Amino acid sequence: MLNENMYAVAVELEEVIVKNFPIEYQMYVFDEKLTLHDIIGQILVECCK
Repeated sequence: MLNENMYAVAVELEEVIVKNFPIEYQMYVFDEKLTLHDIIGQILVECCK
């Protein structure tokens, strides 16, 4: 569960990823096995370690 600050960071990460990486690249990288939210969640977990 994300607190308010973590949610703000997650929203910002999503905006940056969508803005900077073309949808074709995102589809290639995620290969329909992962979602953008999976990646953002993993980034947040790694930052908390």
